[in-house]
Amino acid sequence: EFYDFAYHGLRAEHNDLVHRVNDLESSQAEMSDEEKKAFKRLQHYQSNRQRQIHRLENVWRGLFSSVRKYLNF
Repeated sequence: EFYDFAYHGLRAEHNDLVHRVNDLESSQAEMSDEEKKAFKRLQHYQSNRQRQIHRLENVWRGLFSSVRKYLNF
């Protein structure tokens, strides 16, 4: 249950962050130097979170792979 909760919470947060980064990327030309640095940090957070999601997906698949075999006819 913990992995399921952690995965879905992290995935929802990541999806929200992806949309925010895409919105900010279009206005990057108008940003100050400080805002550009903050934007780069946000992009790094996004890539780190994507790695965490992939790790959780691998753990989740490992925990529930036997159940999927029985559900897929």
